[in-house]
Amino acid sequence: MRLFEKPLINPSEKEQEQIEQLRRIFLSFPDADENATSEAEREWNNNLNRLKNKVISEDPREFLRWDVVRKTMFVGNAEYINDELNYLKSHREWNSRWKNAIQESMQGCPAPYYRYIKSSGNLIHHAYHLARFEDKTGLRINELNCIFEFGGGYGSMCRLAHQLGFKGKYVIFDLSNFSHLQRYYLNSLGLQVNPKCNLHLGSGIYLLDNLKDFESMDVGGEGSLFIATWSLSESPLYIREPFLNKISSCYSQLIAYQDSFGEVDNVNYFESRPEFNSYINFQNEKINHLPNSRYLFGWGR
Repeated sequence: MRLFEKPLINPSEKEQEQIEQLRRIFLSFPDADENATSEAEREWNNNLNRLKNKVISEDPREFLRWDVVRKTMFVGNAEYINDELNYLKSHREWNSRWKNAIQESMQGCPAPYYRYIKSSGNLIHHAYHLARFEDKTGLRINELNCIFEFGGGYGSMCRLAHQLGFKGKYVIFDLSNFSHLQRYYLNSLGLQVNPKCNLHLGSGIYLLDNLKDFESMDVGGEGSLFIATWSLSESPLYIREPFLNKISSCYSQLIAYQDSFGEVDNVNYFESRPEFNSYINFQNEKINHLPNSRYLFGWGR
């Protein structure tokens, strides 16, 4: 039996407190409407309800084994991960940075990547994004002072940025359900999540789940980065607008997106947005090993 499949021992007192707190929060969430008009919305609401049921009835210490999580926010042993791992291994900073950065934690019981069991497919995937960003822009994650991520999954990208030495302000905007899962995960790693009321104070991790909090924060300036890996391009247009309008002052951008989503032509959408065309350097390029997917890199104001 693989390590990640072994049953867990009884939780410690601290772990039990964290589990009970997470369950209380998810119990307070109303069930999402699985009869919504939009097919995409129905699917997401079904996922939200399934996640809620899993948190309440199963052990959150192994949430990365749950089907709903592995379906929506965890890349496993996909074949393209090998291309991304090879990119990292051939990188000039493999031994000095990336090798250590992709050492996986056992928190959440992630499945190890079968060709590199010290890491997971998801962590390698996120590291590849950041390596491509650094190589394209000449910027380094550990030298940035603010990162704003739209749709943070369970917090893996945030964790990785800190493993790379990031010490600034890291803000994730997401649905309430995912924000609380992120808090649970990051706290279990020893990464402190700060109260939203301290958002103006500077460095630290902050989790936002409503537009009012987002609109009150300063996300721009030199040394700032906006990240959205397939999350923004999977959102309805009316949800994208407030974020694109606000993040137009960010010094750099890392966006990954699919060519189309539903009826939306994302290639045309992103290429036509004035927020991106105002960058000194702007590149929209295909991700060769992921068909119908692209990177959008922007940097310099």
